[in-house]
Order: sequence, then structure tokens, then C-alpha cells
Amino acid sequence: MEDLQTLWGDLETRIGHLLLLTRKSYTDQELGDVRTFVDAREYGLALELICCALAEKTIKPGPEARTEIKQLAALMELDPKKLLSQAG
Repeated sequence: MEDLQTLWGDLETRIGHLLLLTRKSYTDQELGDVRTFVDAREYGLALELICCALAEKTIKPGPEARTEIKQLAALMELDPKKLLSQAG
């Protein structure tokens, strides 16, 4: 259980970092939805929402944000190519 708690903490920290890297890209509603997913430990949905929000606004994440998306995807065993294609 401690390993799971550590993983959850790491995911929350990394999602927070990604939001900081792309902070001007979200509405208050989107940020609230991401927070709701994170609070429910639905980290994959939070990451998908972040990527979709970037795509909707045709914002290309910078290199550091793209790296963070890839690393988050790897931690959650998600397809980083799919997420990055959503993110622009």
C-alpha cells in the first residue's frame, strides 16, 4: 500500500508540474475538472483532459511539457503517442 501511496503522490506532483508548464491554457472549469479527477485518483483521465484542452486551443506544448506527458503516460501505462497527438 505504501508503494501505491508513493505512486499516487508522484503522479499528483507530475500533473501539477504539467499544469504549471502549460498554466495559461485552461479555463477555470477545465482546471476544476482536472482537480476533480486527481482527487478521485483518476490520473489517466486528468492527463487526457489536459491534452484535449491543449488540442482544443491548438496549443503545442513545449519540450518540457511534452517530456512530462511522455513520462506520465509511461507511469500510467498509457499510449504517449495518442496523448501527444491529442495535445497538438
